[in-house]
Amino acid sequence: MKKYILLLLMLALLGCGAGDATQAAQATTASYFQALAVKDWDKALECYASAQMTEDNKAKQVKMLENLIAKLGDYQSHSLVSYRYMTGSSTTTTLVYTVRYAKGTAKETFIFKGSPHDQGYQFTGHTIESPVLLKATQ
Repeated sequence: MKKYILLLLMLALLGCGAGDATQAAQATTASYFQALAVKDWDKALECYASAQMTEDNKAKQVKMLENLIAKLGDYQSHSLVSYRYMTGSSTTTTLVYTVRYAKGTAKETFIFKGSPHDQGYQFTGHTIESPVLLKATQ
């Protein structure tokens, strides 16, 4: 009986971590989408873990965001589709959104590593899948 109680307690503690991580990740992505909406590229780049980059790299990243919005159109809205929280040698939180832009929709995946209690919970990975991007390159 004591083993079952201990197991339930451990699962409850893990669940708290998942909730904290998911909420922190959603707050970061909300900040990112707000920055896209007003085309504040510097603010959007602060959401990336690589925000401590050289000015040259930062200029390239800003250009990438400008090109992305030029192809997809202005940001309109986002909706969380799913999330995943995994623990092991490090903690990973993954959020998947459907994002509406003026020219179509995109599936955007954000990956966070580490603790949501770390200073500035930023995403370490970000992928965008959209048929609009394929049309724009053809």
